[in-house]
Amino acid sequence: MDVLLQRWEPVVSNSFPRMIEFWIRIHGITLHYWSLETLEAIAKELGPMSDTDVDRGRIRILIDGLRKLEMRLPIELPSGEVISVDLEYEKLEKHCFMNQ
Repeated sequence: MDVLLQRWEPVVSNSFPRMIEFWIRIHGITLHYWSLETLEAIAKELGPMSDTDVDRGRIRILIDGLRKLEMRLPIELPSGEVISVDLEYEKLEKHCFMNQ
């Protein structure tokens, strides 16, 4: 039996499914800015939004799986104050074990 060895290279095929949809729970928004508009503004920074859950502070976003995940995001509130919010990707462990 012949064996062919080839050096592995970290190249991902263009046909690899790279877009993954996540529910992302937002932590750190003060109560008086807890609104659909705030969640939409955060979503705009992350990727295409397909759904929201304002009561639970969640957005459903299509994420490019080949890019580094944002775990913390600075946002500007309508008051002009800039705060950082933490992003919790629900069921992340099904897709990645590096960012947990």
